[in-house]
Amino acid sequence: MGKNMQLSLLYVVEFTVVAFTLLLRVDGRRLIETPIVRLDIQTNQVTMSNGIVNVTLSIPYGLVTSISYGGVNNLLVTQNVEINRGYWDIFWNRTTSKRARKKFLGNSFEVIMDTENQAEISFKSTWNASQSDELPLNSDLRFVMLRDTPGFYTYAIVERLEGWPLVYIENLRVVFKLQQDMFHYMAISDERQRIMPMPVDQETGKVLDYKEAVLLTNPTNLDLKGEVDDKYFYATDNKDDRVHGWVSSTNPPVGFWMIIPNDEFRTGGPYKQDLTSHVGPTVLSIFVSRHFAGDDLVIKFQQGEPWKKVIGPVFLYLNSNSSAMDNPTILWDDAKRRMNQEVANWPYDFPVSEVYIKSNQRGIIRGQLLVNDRFRQYGLWKQYSVLYPENDLVYNVGTSNYSKDWFFVHVTRNIGNKTYISTTWKIIFNLEIVDNASNYTLQMALAAAQRAELQVRFNDEKVVEPHFTTGKIGGDNAIARHGIHGLYFLYSIEVKGNLLVNGTNTIFLTQAIATNPFQGVMYDYLRLEGPHQ
Repeated sequence: MGKNMQLSLLYVVEFTVVAFTLLLRVDGRRLIETPIVRLDIQTNQVTMSNGIVNVTLSIPYGLVTSISYGGVNNLLVTQNVEINRGYWDIFWNRTTSKRARKKFLGNSFEVIMDTENQAEISFKSTWNASQSDELPLNSDLRFVMLRDTPGFYTYAIVERLEGWPLVYIENLRVVFKLQQDMFHYMAISDERQRIMPMPVDQETGKVLDYKEAVLLTNPTNLDLKGEVDDKYFYATDNKDDRVHGWVSSTNPPVGFWMIIPNDEFRTGGPYKQDLTSHVGPTVLSIFVSRHFAGDDLVIKFQQGEPWKKVIGPVFLYLNSNSSAMDNPTILWDDAKRRMNQEVANWPYDFPVSEVYIKSNQRGIIRGQLLVNDRFRQYGLWKQYSVLYPENDLVYNVGTSNYSKDWFFVHVTRNIGNKTYISTTWKIIFNLEIVDNASNYTLQMALAAAQRAELQVRFNDEKVVEPHFTTGKIGGDNAIARHGIHGLYFLYSIEVKGNLLVNGTNTIFLTQAIATNPFQGVMYDYLRLEGPHQ
């Protein structure tokens, strides 16, 4: 009897839950009422709020001036003027003039959606022909807040109309600058997270070979003394840059995270490297840049060329947990969980713009890439001159070990007094039988190049004209910026059989341009192929 009664109660409970769920869906009511999304529009500013976070933007510019969350009135740096806290900006030129930097500043404000569950606002800027010195580009900056969501989304619609003048776009990004005395712990990946220097530490430190690299000589945190800080240490491939940000030292700690749910709006593809977060504390999402690529990835619009693109949305996610006082990775792990949720929800269904392509207008491809992350180390290119002070690298196929006998980058040699000379590497190999009447092929793949010229000679190092030259190539600066790749080059070099001999052969690889320490190439692979059968 008791067992039957217990069973009956179980059925009643199960039915009640199902019925209540159905009722919730039909009536659209909530079990627990949460604060609705609100817009507070004043003369010079608008505040979006949902009971979790408040975001204030200037009217009509669309600058993010304040983000309130977790009991903190403003997570953004209040020491900066309002135009320098949270913004979209662009670096551009017209080839004949110096590069210009411009913040996207709207000249009109519009409420796109204002409901209990979602608010979307727009800040538009329109170019006209009388603005000959201004960037010929229309922009529409969008900001979106959803109910029950600890953060906000932002995206941009940029457009050129037919007939507009030539322009080159070098860099396009969204930037947030956080409170300096509040955010000290930065996280880029599971392996790359740490206590960071302060901006003043860069000012008091010693600038090294280039301005971004600074030796910390008298840092605020003495544990960091003797370290090198460089924002390019924290660059990463697009494919690995899904979430990064900072954790505050407040009680309770607050996490401020940039979540990039997809790569479709970033130039260069999944293996394009770019900046993430760095000393400031600064949080970035970069959509267009020449970093680790050079001019080849500058967007070059010719006279009259039209263009329209949606960039984003990206998600600014905020979290907090008192346990993170002793273990900030708690907030990092939570940010990763939210990132996975955002990735799974892509493409989003909430953006109101008709230009944004919804999921029912798309196809889908799914896959997985497994990668190993690592910290970067400053100045490794200098070790070539240490390891090879007089004679260049020699690699013997069959006896040399590539992990010990091959240097990671083919650079110049420093002979002192800021003087550099070209270097020639030798690859020695054996061919038993050479077909002198046929052609061989040397496949030469370069993972990066910086203002270099690679000359190739076969069995005669002294011949004046190389058997092959790349000419001057590259501008990705991957060597100086601690990258393991930049822009990729592949050369299929025809090698006449009469250049080779039976027995021992040598390929001479000369990096011919030598005016600074960063000129050189990174090899991906070299492969000599026999004649086609």
